[in-house]
Amino acid sequence: MSLKKSNIDIIPEKRLGDIAKIRAGFAFRKKVEPVEGGEVYAIQMKNLDKNYTRIAKNPYKVKLDRKIEKHLLKEGEVLFVSKGTNNFAFVFDESNPYKKAVASSTFFVLKTRDDVVPGYLAWYINQQSAQRHFEKTLEGTSQRNITRKSLSDLIIKIPSKEHQEIIAELYKLSRREQDIVLQLKEKRELLLQTTLFNSINF
Repeated sequence: MSLKKSNIDIIPEKRLGDIAKIRAGFAFRKKVEPVEGGEVYAIQMKNLDKNYTRIAKNPYKVKLDRKIEKHLLKEGEVLFVSKGTNNFAFVFDESNPYKKAVASSTFFVLKTRDDVVPGYLAWYINQQSAQRHFEKTLEGTSQRNITRKSLSDLIIKIPSKEHQEIIAELYKLSRREQDIVLQLKEKRELLLQTTLFNSINF
């Protein structure tokens, strides 16, 4: 596994709109509420972890109809948070437990070309250079709103597919490591508080 490149290597650059199809998430007509017998998970921003890069909280289930069916997510698609102050991306992949799902209009859904690794694209969008691009093109005053054009115009460096896969895998492992560290921190804090409480309750 190597990320080295020679000084003469020139990594091509492409507009995101040229390497991925962009579609808006499903626009629910009213507030999403759980439906008894629902078949489809409705993914909203509140269902993400605090880093906005993973589905961490159980989404509500809604009824499947023809309109929603057209928006069902496919494995390997990238979800991008277009509203709010945390405009990050993550891959809807095999590790996701909510297989039959639809993203709300809070998201843009990206389907990459065959030569672009979804995990690499998500990683690139989450880097400071991409985030600075969004900062420059923000629309809306009371609420940040990244437009389709702003997302489409983002310039992405496209190394070899092998290079992309290495970056995507390392990024995935780093996210997993952060999750484990956070869980250990929470368990340690709970253990400490329990020990202190028990010390004054004989």
